[in-house]
Amino acid sequence: MDDITRKVAEETLIFTSERGVFWERTRTLFIADTHWGGTHRTLASLADDLRRLSALITRFDTQRLIILGDMIDVQGVGEAGILQVISAWRETYAEIPISLVRGDQEREAGDPPLDLNIDVVNGPTPGPYFVLCHQPHQPEKGYAIAGHLHPAIMIDGHKIPCYRFGERCLTLPAFSDEVKCRSFDPAPNDEVIIIGKLP
Repeated sequence: MDDITRKVAEETLIFTSERGVFWERTRTLFIADTHWGGTHRTLASLADDLRRLSALITRFDTQRLIILGDMIDVQGVGEAGILQVISAWRETYAEIPISLVRGDQEREAGDPPLDLNIDVVNGPTPGPYFVLCHQPHQPEKGYAIAGHLHPAIMIDGHKIPCYRFGERCLTLPAFSDEVKCRSFDPAPNDEVIIIGKLP
């Protein structure tokens, strides 16, 4: 299915079926909750995630990547194979600035290795256009973009990853296919965006 383009806080965002959101004016790509190296995650699944991420970067001519927390799981921090694959991928895109908003995994296991050249920050960030955070946040000013919840909607007994689009916060689905998603009951003012194949 085609991407969906929406105006959010007077900025143009493109929602993709690959679970990434592209901020058109700044050529920034947002993803969340990759959980690389987590339980039951394999090098093959990591390679698939990086292939999909590379495709998004190329398709949009991305100039900046922002990961909204939980990049590398606690289990993956000490795994040389996991870090080698991520490091090799990072070298391919060395010219693209990457920022990581600390999530639960970073607070528990620490930040990614310095040689990955990733700028790590605490959320919520102050803006000026979007408030970036790991856990969904309702800012007094501005509009938040978050992860953490791995949102999904139940359709015919299947959990389908989705974007949760609230009045003051957009929650992204987990980027990785093998990360468990969590169904929720939308609030009255929530909008659910599903892009891709339905069961």
